[in-house]
Amino acid sequence: MNNGPNVSIRVVQSVEDAIRQVQSRIQARAYTLFVERGATHGKDLDDWLAAKSELLREPFINLTETEEQIAVVLALSGFDSRELEVLCATDKILVQNPLKLFTEQEPNARQTFKLIHLPRPVDPNSLQVSYKGGSLKFTVGTADSIPVARATSA
Repeated sequence: MNNGPNVSIRVVQSVEDAIRQVQSRIQARAYTLFVERGATHGKDLDDWLAAKSELLREPFINLTETEEQIAVVLALSGFDSRELEVLCATDKILVQNPLKLFTEQEPNARQTFKLIHLPRPVDPNSLQVSYKGGSLKFTVGTADSIPVARATSA
């Protein structure tokens, strides 16, 4: 596993905890928007989408795959690679600048958050990451390309 210049990489069983944290921020902001517009019901989706747009920066991606690997490029200009974290599970990859970077003074700061649902299972331990010129590039081997050790009978 290579993390390129200071990009934090974590192999995880699931990215659900990180997703719940972000959803909690969106929910709190959506409620604030609801209250600010007079607590009138019927616009909950509008409030949620407005809150999500205010709080999250979701970069564009380009995903390609071969039999052996999946490659992803994200447009992330203006970032210090030390601000980025990549969480890799067998079915998803999450790229974010973690919530710990947000202070009490900036509870509504925009967080980079991109959840990538992978087209097939991968080996998270094979993740290779590089960040250069505003592009975060990574490749990860597919789970079916990993040789399986077979027991031999004596």
